[in-house]
Amino acid sequence: MRKYFIILMVISYFVFSCKEDNVSPEQNISCDELTSALIDNEGENIKEFINQVLHSYEPHDSNKPDDKERLEALIKQLKSCPDVKVADSCYACMHSLPPQSGISLEIYRNGQIINKFMQLKHDNQNNLSFSMIY
Repeated sequence: MRKYFIILMVISYFVFSCKEDNVSPEQNISCDELTSALIDNEGENIKEFINQVLHSYEPHDSNKPDDKERLEALIKQLKSCPDVKVADSCYACMHSLPPQSGISLEIYRNGQIINKFMQLKHDNQNNLSFSMIY
């Protein structure tokens, strides 16, 4: 009897300890559309894609600031795109008021690499939003 109880406890542990990202599949970015927007410098489309991910993500790690966890979720989404590589990122590394975060991107298209840098702005409520890309 004790053996079955232990097996049940182990199975329960694995079932209930798994965490999923709090971004639903329909909130995932379209990689082809994002890649085209990045290459063509379509600021409004890029803003829409990036803010969709940032604002739809519900943080679940109480040990991290909400905006840091949102940045990590955005980076994970960007990394899921085959033609976009996150070369580097930094959280609240630009010392402005309020501080800004950055993501350095490499976009691959037709055998060429296009480098972009995305700035994300923070506000006083731990919200993170797209600021600019160059």
